[in-house]
Amino acid sequence: TTDLGPERLMNYELSWKHWVMAGRLSYGVNVFYMKGWDVIQTAMVNGARINANVGDVENVGVEAQMDYRITSSWSLATNHSYLHMDVPVLSAPTYKGYLGAHYREGRWSAQAGVQYVAGLYTAVGANEQKEDYCLLSALVSHRVWKGLTLWLRGETLLGYRNYETILGYPM
Repeated sequence: TTDLGPERLMNYELSWKHWVMAGRLSYGVNVFYMKGWDVIQTAMVNGARINANVGDVENVGVEAQMDYRITSSWSLATNHSYLHMDVPVLSAPTYKGYLGAHYREGRWSAQAGVQYVAGLYTAVGANEQKEDYCLLSALVSHRVWKGLTLWLRGETLLGYRNYETILGYPM
């Protein structure tokens, strides 16, 4: 139990991870449980944002991840999480998944990944709202010499629409 003034939280997590193929493949799963009393969240009340006590929350979830080093230069990574909430929590998604690839050869490195978020609560309370979105990002870098790396990064490369993690704050 963690005491944060009026808020009280209790968290439990059980994790398992395994390595096979001489460490080239790893995978694991985490299950967790969180209970909170007198939780404070930002909520819309009469058209204004205020910090309000939303009462008690109880969340249960599972996360799974896998990393695979294909060669000394190439690797893949994926992770997925599912969250069940009795009381919605601001900025918490029901599902979040990621798939990415990484390449490194000499001084060059490149990576790209896609992330999907579903059922993200952007507003809670009487005017509850959810958001789903998909993000694609990429990075290319070159290590010029020790201590100096040049890079080019692109985020939200799908760019077909705005998304919000908190209502009223578009990304």
